[in-house]
Amino acid sequence: MHQSRRLPEPRVELWDWQQLGRCRDTGPAVFFGADGEDRRTRLNRVRQAKQVCADCPVLSACRDHALTSAEQYGVWGGLTASERSALMSKAFQ
Repeated sequence: MHQSRRLPEPRVELWDWQQLGRCRDTGPAVFFGADGEDRRTRLNRVRQAKQVCADCPVLSACRDHALTSAEQYGVWGGLTASERSALMSKAFQ
């Protein structure tokens, strides 16, 4: 099985932060849109996801993971995929 080089090693201590995320009490549909989602629904969903992330105790760890592993979908660490992409583009300029 091929493993992406962007992901951290499969050691528990590297992934422990996920157990503390506020998102664990929220369904994944808030963080990942459905196919064919209209603009208004997407904006409302993203706003709700960002509210969950806003006071999450592992916001930084989640955001770092998303940027390091180049997560292409969903809201991670309070950032959408396009926001993460823009941050990464600025980092390499």
